Amino acid sequence: MLSEVSWHNNFGYDPTRHHLAVSGHHLRRLEIRADSSGLKLMRQFNIVDELHLNVHVMEGIQEYKRFLEGTDKLARCEVLVIRFMKMEHSFKSAMLHLLRQCTRVRKLVVQVTTNMDDYPCKLLSKCPCSLPENRKTKNVLSGLLEQVQVDDYGEARTTVELVRLLCKCSDIQKRVTITTMSPEGTQSKYIGMNVIRSIVSPNTEVEITER
Repeated sequence: MLSEVSWHNNFGYDPTRHHLAVSGHHLRRLEIRADSSGLKLMRQFNIVDELHLNVHVMEGIQEYKRFLEGTDKLARCEVLVIRFMKMEHSFKSAMLHLLRQCTRVRKLVVQVTTNMDDYPCKLLSKCPCSLPENRKTKNVLSGLLEQVQVDDYGEARTTVELVRLLCKCSDIQKRVTITTMSPEGTQSKYIGMNVIRSIVSPNTEVEITER
């Protein structure tokens, strides 16, 4: 029985042309791009143990609205991996939106390639990503979040802000793992990682590695 799918077809998934082997409604692992094509594939499954989303949202109000509409319902998963390939909108708003669709996730992996507050539509009040109500963290996660892993390709402060945001959404019960690839100096990284240790619960294990 089919258990894993990684869809990278440049022409996208088309249910009239692409037919999967009999797989039921449960996958162990699914990796897709979070666009209309990839999400059509995801909707064939009710449960995906490990869901990988590659997020690519260009500038423009309609682009962000399409992202919201396309991801308004995600497959139930316990492990959620979010790779932000390109995000020309509020990183925080997009992150919170995805978490609201996966409230029972136990492990969250975020691969960061951009700064959280650096987006071109920040001054456009009509873009949903800029609205204050879309940045509220109350009741975003159910409290089941056990482990957070951040693969940081950007600035240390972005990782700090991401962990701060996640801690507002839920108590991280077991472990925070940070893999940093930032080009910043050692002192800047050291200060950032100490801040992370001060943010999370004293009972949460913090593991930091550098590549």
